[in-house]
Amino acid sequence: MRIAVTILAVVIGATVAGADVTGSWRVGFTDAPGHPIGDYCRFDFVQAPDGEIQGYLGRCGLGTDGLFSGTVDPSGPLTIRIVAPDDVGCEVYRIDATVAPSGDTIDGTFACSFPIALPGALTMTRCDPLTPGSCPETSGASLSPRPHEVRACAPTPAAPCQGSVGAKAKLKMVRADTYHYTIDFKLPDSTGVTLADLGDALTVRDYVACVYHDVAGGPVLAAMEPAWAATTCDGKPCWQVKPTGIAYKNRSAKRGKLVQLKVRIRSSGGSNSKVKGRVTTVQAPPSGTALGLPVTVQLLAGDGACLAATFPVATVSDGTQLKARAGQ
Repeated sequence: MRIAVTILAVVIGATVAGADVTGSWRVGFTDAPGHPIGDYCRFDFVQAPDGEIQGYLGRCGLGTDGLFSGTVDPSGPLTIRIVAPDDVGCEVYRIDATVAPSGDTIDGTFACSFPIALPGALTMTRCDPLTPGSCPETSGASLSPRPHEVRACAPTPAAPCQGSVGAKAKLKMVRADTYHYTIDFKLPDSTGVTLADLGDALTVRDYVACVYHDVAGGPVLAAMEPAWAATTCDGKPCWQVKPTGIAYKNRSAKRGKLVQLKVRIRSSGGSNSKVKGRVTTVQAPPSGTALGLPVTVQLLAGDGACLAATFPVATVSDGTQLKARAGQ
C-alpha cells in the first residue's frame, strides 16, 4: 500500500469548535479500523488565525515528501490537500475523520481514487519531534532528514506579495492531463525583493509555485508544486546561489515536476523571475474546462520572498491552454 501521494485530499469533521491542529502528528495507515498499522508518516501542520493551514509531509516509510494546503472551520470540517510529487503509487487520496474532544487524536478512513480504488483507515496522534521515538524518524524517499523552511500555498493568495500589483508578466499553461498543467511563467519587473528574502536554497529554503483561478467570484488554489532545497538533480546540485540571485535546474523533472526556476535581483533595483515545468492540480476544474479568470501565479520562498502576478484577461483561454499577459 502506497501512503504518501501526489495529491492527498483530507476532509476531517472536527468535534471541537476552534481546535488548533498546529504541531506534529504521527499518522498510522491500515487496511481497516482495528487492523495492524501498515505504515506511519509524520504530518506537520501550521494553522493561521483565520483557519488556513499549511504544512509538510515527510518521514514516511513508504512515501515521499509533500506540502499541505487547507483550511479549518471553527464550526466543523478541516480540509487539507497534499502535493507529494515523487510518489509513484496512488496519486489521489481522500480522508474522512474526526478530531477527538481532547484535540490530540484524529481517527477516520481514507480512499485512493486514482489510479485504483483502495480504501483503508487511519489514526493520527500528536507527537513531539524532540522526543526520540515519538514521531516517525524514517525519511521519505525524496529528501534526507533536515530542517525545512516550507511555505506551502495557502488556499487563497498570500498578501501582501511583491510584484502582485501592476507587474508585467507572461503566462502560458497547458493541461497535460487530469492532474498536471505545464507552466511557463515570466515576471520581469517585480519590486521589493532582496537577496536576503531569497534565502539559502542550498540548505533549507524550499520554494513552491502556486496557481489560483476564480470560482464563483473568489480565488481557489488550482495547482501547486514544490522545488526542494538541498537536492541533487541529474547528478548535480539542483540549486545555484549567486550574488545576483538563485537558480534551479531539474531537467529530468525528478524531486518535483518544476524544471527551471530563477530569481535575479538587479543592481538597479527590482527583480525578474521565471518558472517552468509542471504543477500538480489541487482544486483544478475538470479536464476540458478553462481556468476561471483572473488567474494568479505566486512563487513563495519560506518566510521570505513572495513574487506574483495576476492575469485578469487572456488571449487564449479554453480547456486545453491559457495564454495571458499582465501589466503590458
